[in-house]
Amino acid sequence: MHPYIFQSSDKLSKKLASLANGGEEFSAKTVMSDFTMDVIATCGFGLESGAFSEDGDESSNEFRHQSAELLGLNKRGVGSVFRLLTILSFPALAKALKLTFLRPEPVAFFDELVRSSIRQRRRERAEGSGVRRNDLIDLALDALEKAPDLETVEDDQFEKDARVRNSLQKKKKWKKANHTWARRGSGL
Repeated sequence: MHPYIFQSSDKLSKKLASLANGGEEFSAKTVMSDFTMDVIATCGFGLESGAFSEDGDESSNEFRHQSAELLGLNKRGVGSVFRLLTILSFPALAKALKLTFLRPEPVAFFDELVRSSIRQRRRERAEGSGVRRNDLIDLALDALEKAPDLETVEDDQFEKDARVRNSLQKKKKWKKANHTWARRGSGL
């Protein structure tokens, strides 16, 4: 993945040089977040994020937009803070209200992005035409090829953990109810 980080660093250097030559003020935070986004997109998904595109139209960059939506950067406000506090402080209420920490639209975007990348890479590997990028998608595919039942094992383990958790919660509720009943019955 180092070559991709170096490519992103070169893009960052060129962007900073063009901004310095332009003589205009710029936001270092924005430039560095573009660099971070480019590294994540390249190393994680094998994509060109377009973060340092020359056209200057940041609104057309879907990866940037969905990343900001996922992290809640587009809609900071009191509602986001209350949602987060509710999720952390009152998980049962949050579950009843179906509140989630991550917004569903960007989660669906990145889910489809990863799934389509995996499909494309599998197809290219089957045809023998695929170029190995050594990014996270390639590493995940390598792991799945070494242990093809890995996908079902994870699902099975998840289901087992969920059953154990639900069982423990039911026992805890039963003990609490039984203890309350026992105290009432003994005249306490």
